[in-house]
Amino acid sequence: MLFLPRSLLYGLRFLRRNISLTVPAISILALGLGANVAIFAVTYAVLLRPLPFPDQQALVIMWERDERRNQPVWEVSYRNFVIWESQNTSFSHLAALGSLSWSLRLMQKDGPMTLPFAAVSGSFFDLFRTGAALGRGLTRADDQRSSPAVAVLSHSAWRNQFGSDPNVIGRSAMIDPGTGLRAFTVVGVMPPEFDFPRGAAAWLPLAPVLAGFSAQSGFDTLEARDFGVLYVLGRLKTGANADQARAELGAIVGRLTGTREAGTGRSGVMTPLPDHMFGQVRPVLLLLTGAALLVLLLTCANVVGLLLAHLSANGRTLAIQIALGAERSHLMRQTLAEAAALVVSGVAAAVVLASWSIPILIALAPENVPRLNEVTFRTPVLIGLLPAAVTVITLLCGVLPLIILLRRTHAELLRPDAMGPTTTLGVRNGLLVFQTALAVVLLVASTLTVRSFSVIQRLDLGFNPSGLITFDVLPPAGKYAKEQTNGRFYREVIEGLRTVPGVSSVAALYLRPFEFGPIGSDAAVILEGQSPKDREAWRRNPTLNAEAVTPDYFRVMQIPLLQGRAFSDSDSADSAPVVVVSLSAARRLWPGENPIGNRLLASYDSPKGSWQTVIGVVGDVRYRGLTQVTSDLYKPYLQSEDAVKHFMVTSSVDMSELIGRIRSTIRSVDPSAAVDAIRPMNDAIDRQVAPWRFTAILFSLLAALALVVAMIGLYALLARQVVERTRERIFPQFRRHLISTRHRVHSQRVSDTPATNATAGGCSNAGSAAVGDGDR
Repeated sequence: MLFLPRSLLYGLRFLRRNISLTVPAISILALGLGANVAIFAVTYAVLLRPLPFPDQQALVIMWERDERRNQPVWEVSYRNFVIWESQNTSFSHLAALGSLSWSLRLMQKDGPMTLPFAAVSGSFFDLFRTGAALGRGLTRADDQRSSPAVAVLSHSAWRNQFGSDPNVIGRSAMIDPGTGLRAFTVVGVMPPEFDFPRGAAAWLPLAPVLAGFSAQSGFDTLEARDFGVLYVLGRLKTGANADQARAELGAIVGRLTGTREAGTGRSGVMTPLPDHMFGQVRPVLLLLTGAALLVLLLTCANVVGLLLAHLSANGRTLAIQIALGAERSHLMRQTLAEAAALVVSGVAAAVVLASWSIPILIALAPENVPRLNEVTFRTPVLIGLLPAAVTVITLLCGVLPLIILLRRTHAELLRPDAMGPTTTLGVRNGLLVFQTALAVVLLVASTLTVRSFSVIQRLDLGFNPSGLITFDVLPPAGKYAKEQTNGRFYREVIEGLRTVPGVSSVAALYLRPFEFGPIGSDAAVILEGQSPKDREAWRRNPTLNAEAVTPDYFRVMQIPLLQGRAFSDSDSADSAPVVVVSLSAARRLWPGENPIGNRLLASYDSPKGSWQTVIGVVGDVRYRGLTQVTSDLYKPYLQSEDAVKHFMVTSSVDMSELIGRIRSTIRSVDPSAAVDAIRPMNDAIDRQVAPWRFTAILFSLLAALALVVAMIGLYALLARQVVERTRERIFPQFRRHLISTRHRVHSQRVSDTPATNATAGGCSNAGSAAVGDGDR
């Protein structure tokens, strides 16, 4: 029982007496462990902490992929979802989810507020096996074409928009989900941890929402086979095999599309839901965790080297203890006490550094990292990681140096030079090489990530975001007929914004670059000379990214006009249909030909509409991601049914002054119109670049940290080696000089003493010789 107090006191004395060792060792441990604790806290909160869904390993998400058109994401139509649900045998539940979080307008006393919502099928909450915190979730009875309008609120929306009112269940809220203003009955509030899809403020039944879109689209969106706007969620049955479920999905998609052979058309895609939720975040965090572990390994190597040098320098004392009968267990306890004192002190400093580092990591991380706001020193971090780290590092740093030093036999330990200062010089030099190699590995990885980031930054986006201010304008649903939304409402908004003081130019488009990631508006095309009734021709031709734009769009965005002309105000609903194509689209549709004057027919789901003449070719633009160049088809907004809700303006005044002027101008056109998401266009670019920037910065910081740790360890070890080698060279010479001096002094004293007789002199000389020999 006295072992622990004695060891504690011994460790404290060790720290106080060996400042030249403890300062660099504690500094190294603080830096290495601090980085690992901070990164592990982020990794645990984001990746390792279980999702708030029971049996999350059984949840998958599915969509289609068009291999012929090289479309990795092809959304599922409601009609196909119903067939998937009826024909599958591998899933206990299937649920449909809008592939995007659509926007609703919530009417409040101070005006409408725009909030994101998720349109989900009635089986959505049953699939997740998650109950509501208040009221109930949605049911299949709510998900019918003519079901009463109901809504389930997120916990944040209940708190922020309804004041955490416990009596909210059964209340009516005036909501416009894009299909017209209606009274929705609030039937439930979800718990705070349920946040899927991320950021959704409410969940509305899918079938009534799509039925409302049907009136605006001119066709039945619930029955249209190619009106893909959904992802499909599934929960595997107990004992079901994921590979069999994937094969079954492929067979169902093949039957529905008539393309059963791989590479001939659409196929099914199934991936675990956690992988889809975390996306690119998972590999980045795992890579950073691996780099942090390399830093920790470098840290341990440094501390082992320092303790090994310390034991070697005190080797004579250790040898005497062994010669006098000291047990190896006693020496082991003594060394462990020294190592534990160092490690505990280093961990205490590491916790302080980690607490400062975590807010910095959160600030550097991209906005799309899920659960980032929950990163903290949670119980598994402190109670689980730190004691385990202290134990492992103490054993490693305390036991390993002693094992290396005591690997000799008893006879070798008793030799005078067995425990000299250079005994472990080879091992320590090996540790120096190992540390340098680890630091070089991290520096190379950092260089590669920085190069990748610089390449991403230098990518030609196809447009210039500098000086652009973007915002969304949403008219009240149902007030304008679909064909009048652009021609009446947005036309008046554009004319009004042109008169705003400080606004230099105005443009609008259907889908802003990078708005929905890889998802956009896909348009199938048929070329002149091909029959509109030939469905195979529609499938064979490349699918284009469709955009409706205002005449000034290309000029405002600084997209180069390569051939022909851009749109003008004369390209109205009453004029001949025209389009502008991107360079990639022109090369794919008319390779080796001049596209100007050629005609095509563009449609979303069926061969309808009027032939459109190509009047211009513009440069390629990256609409769906920094690494993806799309083939684009532009339509004049007055000839398109797609509402140009995303605006771009250039201004000569500060954005804070401009916001009020923009809002008042748009509300003068229609007081019920909503203006949202006003921000510089560069912010949208920054969100795309953020993952690369985050990886590059953290790898650079870890590499710099590894370099600092290696430098501290190298300096401490080399300084100790210099002292040892200096002592090794100087002390023997000094000892020989001292002995020689003493011998000369003694001899001089003997020669100066008079001999009384021969016998006495002989005895004296003999004694002097004996003394001199003894001195030697």
